[in-house]
Amino acid sequence: RKRLYFHEIIPEEARFKILRIVGKRYVRNGWIQISLEDGRNILFKVKDETERREILNKYKTWDAIKISVPEQNILDYFKMQEGNYGLIIGGTHAGMHGKIIKISHQKMRKYSVVTIKSYDGDYVVTSLRYLLVIGRDAPEISLPNV
Repeated sequence: RKRLYFHEIIPEEARFKILRIVGKRYVRNGWIQISLEDGRNILFKVKDETERREILNKYKTWDAIKISVPEQNILDYFKMQEGNYGLIIGGTHAGMHGKIIKISHQKMRKYSVVTIKSYDGDYVVTSLRYLLVIGRDAPEISLPNV
């Protein structure tokens, strides 16, 4: 049975974090606030409607961003889409990772399911809420292959 394992990281990996976007909203002065899964918020101070629409269209809930720690600068952005690399962070298959093969959307997004082809060739189906996108073609973080 596959489980979570402790995995030592290199010092360069300790300088960033990959987090899921759980919400976005307008705040005072028409600025945009992106809420992340660990409780952090990132504020975009927009100047005009074009910039506001660009940010709202780029950053979607369930997608992930890579931020620097502790500065909280956005380093990269990963869409929740087929072909990207994902890590299962909850449920029975927690700790497994691989390419996102298929996303089956339901009427409510939280009931959608995702099929992943893991590093050892197995296909795993899990809930969308248990998946964190951690890269495009390959993971942006080091992962154990156990």
